[in-house]
Amino acid sequence: MRYMLPLAALCIVFPAAYASDIDITAGQDIFYYGDHLTYTVTVSEVTGNPAFLYIIDGKGTKSSAIPLDVSQLVTEHRAPFPFESTTYPEGIWMLEIHYGQSQAEADFILADSGQVVIPVWIKDAGRLWINGADAQYYTSGLGFLVEQGIISPDTPPVSDSAQEHIPEWVKVITSWWILDVITDDEYAEAIEYLIDRQVIRIARL
Repeated sequence: MRYMLPLAALCIVFPAAYASDIDITAGQDIFYYGDHLTYTVTVSEVTGNPAFLYIIDGKGTKSSAIPLDVSQLVTEHRAPFPFESTTYPEGIWMLEIHYGQSQAEADFILADSGQVVIPVWIKDAGRLWINGADAQYYTSGLGFLVEQGIISPDTPPVSDSAQEHIPEWVKVITSWWILDVITDDEYAEAIEYLIDRQVIRIARL
């Protein structure tokens, strides 16, 4: 004899995907150049999946997705690098975060306080120079600072890169800057002084 199972017994029930609510709050209403972005992410449940953060400028341009580990209900985050003017223009910015089917946003204002903030890639170039790399990449970085008005020496750049010159001993104060013994302001002032006295010569970009 054949036994027929009830139809209900043949149905496989899959659990519904759980959607956790999410919220994001900027650490400050106004950030200034030199500040690190801080924000707090709050979820109603930890699902084991990452959240994805987008940073959006005043023109609506959205960054690539930044994955965030969500291992607790409330997490405070701090960006590794400070805001600086060559990458982040002044104005209203938005943080947009996605977690499963949930989404949240937070606004903040970015403003210029007049503090000198040197882009991190120039510090990386200085580190390479100190460790034996050719100085050209680093002097190009110094030329970029002049072009962007981040440093303002009275002496104009030379016309030919073959005329560039930076003494080896400048590595000493550059290492102090890289190790945060001196600030961006102090380093920029020192570089301006050395350019004005033609101890350092950099070429136009």
